[in-house]
Amino acid sequence: MIAGIVDGTGLFILCVLLLVVLALCISRYDTTHFSVSRYEVELEGMKSPLRLCILSDIHDQIYEPENLPLTEAVREASPDIIILAGDLLTAHRNPAHMQPDRAIALVRTLCAIAPVYIAEGNHEHKLRTYTGIYGDLYERYTSALRETGAVLLRDGDVLLEDAGVHLRGLDADERFFRKLVRTPMSQEYLTGELGEPDTERADILVAHHPWYFPEYARWGAGLVISGHIHGGIVRLPWIGGVISPTFRFFPRYDGGCYRLGSSQLIVSRGLGTHTIRFRLFNRGDLVVATIRPGHR
Repeated sequence: MIAGIVDGTGLFILCVLLLVVLALCISRYDTTHFSVSRYEVELEGMKSPLRLCILSDIHDQIYEPENLPLTEAVREASPDIIILAGDLLTAHRNPAHMQPDRAIALVRTLCAIAPVYIAEGNHEHKLRTYTGIYGDLYERYTSALRETGAVLLRDGDVLLEDAGVHLRGLDADERFFRKLVRTPMSQEYLTGELGEPDTERADILVAHHPWYFPEYARWGAGLVISGHIHGGIVRLPWIGGVISPTFRFFPRYDGGCYRLGSSQLIVSRGLGTHTIRFRLFNRGDLVVATIRPGHR
């Protein structure tokens, strides 16, 4: 009987080890490969269709060799514009570990494909806020991005007149990215940051954190583009993402396309990782979105 218990325990441990090894192998694949998600959205107020490539949460990731698979996939999509929805790099606690040159090199290549518009995520916000740690790195980094020809949405809104689109970026304060808690985001805050909605054009808002989609919709965004959730890190069939970077289980907006009233949200599952290099059943996500004029 004792031998049977020992044998049963040993078999259980062996099964667990095999599952761990299998999960690590799948994660290794998922962190070095990406898939392409395609969405079609109708947007009221547009004049003509617009095809977007959306890249988010790259976090210094390089798809070997030299991001060629990623940039070629973008090229094949033939986008009218490319939107980078935040966290191109990782704000390491030790600045010596940072690799901003990777993000700059990628942006330079993307600018040769189509106009590039960059919104900031919480990691860029950290660079700008904690100058005691990062010094003038934020200024040097953003200056290098501008030299590539990319447009930083933090510098101001962009009017895409031919398409009838008003493109904006929300640089949300760090308090909206706190772990475990949801800091309320008032309409006064959004109006102060973004101004009033455009009554003549379609409003596309690039806001890194999708958690506040109801607030963005109430403000008046016709289409919101987000990332940040990394697809929930681990994805389960019929359930979706398991945990968000703010440690919320089964986040609602983990990746895909959502609607709330007349507003819509596209969430990228992201292309990279940080802190722990782990994704399971959740390859990187390059989004190709075709936005067509809708009817009021």
